[in-house]
Amino acid sequence: MDLHILPVFGKHRINEITRKKLKVLFDKKYTEGLALSTIKLIRAPINCVLSYAVELEQIESNPMRELVLKYKKKPFEIDPLTESELKLLLEQAKIFMDGNYYPAVLCAIRTGMRIGEMQALKWSDIDFDNRQIEVVRSYRKGRMTDTKNHKRRRVDMTLHLTETLRAFRTSQKRDALKKGCSVSEFVFAGTRDKLLNRITFKNALNRCTKNAGLRQIRIHSLRHSYATIRLMRGHNVGDVSYQLGHSSIKITYDVYAHWIPGQFKSEVDELDAIHPNAPHTHPQTVVSQNL
Repeated sequence: MDLHILPVFGKHRINEITRKKLKVLFDKKYTEGLALSTIKLIRAPINCVLSYAVELEQIESNPMRELVLKYKKKPFEIDPLTESELKLLLEQAKIFMDGNYYPAVLCAIRTGMRIGEMQALKWSDIDFDNRQIEVVRSYRKGRMTDTKNHKRRRVDMTLHLTETLRAFRTSQKRDALKKGCSVSEFVFAGTRDKLLNRITFKNALNRCTKNAGLRQIRIHSLRHSYATIRLMRGHNVGDVSYQLGHSSIKITYDVYAHWIPGQFKSEVDELDAIHPNAPHTHPQTVVSQNL
């Protein structure tokens, strides 16, 4: 209301809001780069106000009902970091504020977990022996909820992440002993907040990327970096999809299809073996290429 609606219609009488003026507003928001979902959010309260005005007989009809918004959905774009860029980022995260945010940054990069899932992560969710994290909850809009697709999943940890989190837990116990308090049940508990604060984490990420000479990225880009690196290395798409917590593998293909390299060229080359004029390729050669 404050950002998009009142600046335009705040001083208008209700009967002065016409279909044409509404169309101009939405077209302007679209050309400014707002997503279609955001435009629909802007439309909803206006529609409610106009519908209520019809009930009060302030206007004869709701001009919004006659307005059809047809905008092309903008292509989904991601901005992941490369392996070399992630290495620079981790080097800076290790020294920024004595490495306080290093475990969280490393966890995001090595598991692809969502920020809300990391905020809600408890020590009891981590199986250090089997190097797995059980993702069972998320923190969104100020409250604990289920994961985005309402399903639990087990995320694999690398050796380095396992040892980093193990050492992080030991340091938390040591600090709690000095302060005479109990250790937080949450892995990435903030110094002032019970949970990892998104804003302070984003500020820390901004500082680390700047110190590393990298472009500024969103927190979610760490998740995209995990996915694209695994896919470009030829890892199983089904496993990557599961680790990310996608509700279906189709989502993974839709988002990351152009990041999947053509690693199946050797399989396609086998088709030449059935053509009489194709160069002879020994089956064993094909098998060894696939391995």
